[in-house]
Amino acid sequence: MSSASNPSAVTAPFVAGAHHLVTAGDLGHAVDAFVQALERDHLSPNTIAAYARTVSRLAEFLAAHGYPTDVRHIAAPHLDEWLSDVREHERPAIAHSRFRGAQRFFAWYAGTDASFASPMRQMRPPPLPDYPRVLEPDQQEDVLRACEGPSFEDRRDMALVRVFFTTGARRAEIADLRYSPTNPADDDLDLERGTARLFDKGGRERIVSLDGHTVAALEDYLRARHGHPHADLPWLWLGKTGHLNDSGVGRALWGRGMRAGIASFHRLGHGLWMGKPDMRQAL
Repeated sequence: MSSASNPSAVTAPFVAGAHHLVTAGDLGHAVDAFVQALERDHLSPNTIAAYARTVSRLAEFLAAHGYPTDVRHIAAPHLDEWLSDVREHERPAIAHSRFRGAQRFFAWYAGTDASFASPMRQMRPPPLPDYPRVLEPDQQEDVLRACEGPSFEDRRDMALVRVFFTTGARRAEIADLRYSPTNPADDDLDLERGTARLFDKGGRERIVSLDGHTVAALEDYLRARHGHPHADLPWLWLGKTGHLNDSGVGRALWGRGMRAGIASFHRLGHGLWMGKPDMRQAL
């Protein structure tokens, strides 16, 4: 029986830590097994919650529109319509993340049944926007070279600069990133997914993507951060006296910019930076 005969089939939305989703089809049963498979793959709790939430949102959409919630009967046109709805109401990075979560779910399901083919196998992810470049590629390379070195500050500033280069976020948003190795709710990084959670001036949350170079730089910084005297603080960026706040980030950027011969680099996020540079040409 599909949800076509019961548009209100979804009665229990996904809640982090409770992976039960009630539908008229087998999508609700499948998400439990999917989550268990992700846990066996040792994915982070944030990643598992995001993937499970994606399946929940998909099920809610299918049920609300009278489409099948039997996995075998979900077709590419249903998913195209769902993704169009997501793109209309969410930021591009979230739409991209929803696509990846659903793609992983259907690929996992296909792995459990050789007779099933993922309806997403020929679908392309929603595009992420290209942003205007402020620094030229050679300037970006100069700044990155200025951050090279073995010290704590070198590793921190390499990660810091790469986060700026890949997100185009404002300085205050990046300075206020939180980090907790034990509590995912207080951790704004999800390095397995390659994302960071930012909050704007109004406290509104958004998810931004991180490229592989940035993830590697963050992992290197976090290893160094572990031995820092203020490692117990809930902030990602640390300095000699504790949290490296907005002004502290500005000073760090000024120092790296001066080494790279870019005197105004510390104004990043306050006028100099108008968007995300195209790092594909610089790296």
